[in-house]
Amino acid sequence: MAMAPEAPAVSRAGIPVWGYALAGASLLGLQAFVLHGMGQPLIAASGKILFWVGDPRAADTSQQLADWYSFSHIIHGFIFFGVLHLLAPQLSFAARLLIAMGIEIGWEITENSPAVIQHYRQQALAAGYVGDSVLNSLSDTFMMGCGFFCASKLRARAVIAIALVLEIFTASVIRDNLSLNVLNLIAPSGWAPIRAIHDWQVEQGSQALRTQGGQALRTPRRPAGPMRQRAATVLTEKAKLSQPFVAASRFSAKEPALLPGI
Repeated sequence: MAMAPEAPAVSRAGIPVWGYALAGASLLGLQAFVLHGMGQPLIAASGKILFWVGDPRAADTSQQLADWYSFSHIIHGFIFFGVLHLLAPQLSFAARLLIAMGIEIGWEITENSPAVIQHYRQQALAAGYVGDSVLNSLSDTFMMGCGFFCASKLRARAVIAIALVLEIFTASVIRDNLSLNVLNLIAPSGWAPIRAIHDWQVEQGSQALRTQGGQALRTPRRPAGPMRQRAATVLTEKAKLSQPFVAASRFSAKEPALLPGI
């Protein structure tokens, strides 16, 4: 079914634009307030704010503005637009976007609850997962909004094609994507297909560790200056903080942990 591109409507219920903007800002404020109240940090433990984290095994994944899991949230926007286009076509674009934001924010809060975090830790790639920073979670909601807006401007075939490309691309690069993340979340961890997926995902991490180890052997060691010493101190402190989470997992702490953020 093809969906014709539609322009964002100002209001079909007499609500001014600033009213929708205020409602959206309130939802984002509520999201930040609840997450911080649940104990999630405002920004990454490193104290840095980065636009992109390219290494899915880095501690800054799920802590900065964007990473490989941001593509999953763009697909969230595609899905929410399609569903709301079918179920509530009478609502304005702004009203449907607010509903989509409410759903996304609800998931972000649920995803960072202790029960879901603990469930993630049972997965092969998330032994040290501690949840998202507030900054990353707000960015995830923004990414969903970008996907929602793009879906309103494109035909259904184009949206589906883009979603498939993003899923295949992320699976080929980091061996994880929205589909695998959802499957890992809802399926029993002991199910044979899930165990096979975990083994396949861990294999990539093992290869990366071997590659990094080989590079370390070939790289001559340089004297540590003040900046290097400070960086080493920060990494040591972060490692101490993550030890309880890694020890609680039934997976080996030697395997790299990807931090999911579907």
